[in-house]
Formats: sequence, C-alpha cells, structure tokens
Amino acid sequence: MPRSIAMPLVYNYLDMWSGHITAEDRAALDADAITARSLVVIKYDAGWFVCTPHEDVFDESALDEAGKTYTKAMIKIMLAAQENDCCFVRFDTDGLKYDDLEDHSQ
Repeated sequence: MPRSIAMPLVYNYLDMWSGHITAEDRAALDADAITARSLVVIKYDAGWFVCTPHEDVFDESALDEAGKTYTKAMIKIMLAAQENDCCFVRFDTDGLKYDDLEDHSQ
C-alpha cells in the first residue's frame, strides 16, 4: 500500500529526565552507545535515545540478564515505556521529571 507524507507513520516515545537514572546506568548507556551490548542507544549532547526492546525480547525472563548491566530502576523505566507502546525512551537533561521516580542527579 502506498504511503503519503500527508499521513506519516508516527511513533510514541517516553520523555524522561536523565536525573532519574543512576550514574551506573548513565555509564552503561555510554558503553552501549558504542557497543550495543545490552540496549540500542544513541548518545547526543544532552542525553540518550534508547530503543525499547520488543516485549518478546524484554520480558520478565530477560530481567535477570539485563539486570547484570542496568539497575532495577532503569529496567522499571524500560518496562513502563514498553507497556505504554513507546518505541524509545529519550533520557535528557531537560526531560520530564516524574514524582514517583527517584532523583539520582546528585
């Protein structure tokens, strides 16, 4: 079926303040931006775009493996993105702050 720019395919993403993730998670994101060992990550000057793995890949059984690289707080954010049909998470210094997530900016 032909596509028209008048009806583009639009994807959802979760906008997240980078202060909600730990220094350990930030270091892991930096490493994955180079190697993609755990998650597909694109680093930019104010944060990261992180692809949300498909639920068949990133489910409860995969938490143990992902937990070797990322904290439970990071896994919780990725699962929330997945549950809300977000294709990626944008962790940014100016991203949205959520009252029910911790502040790891210190």
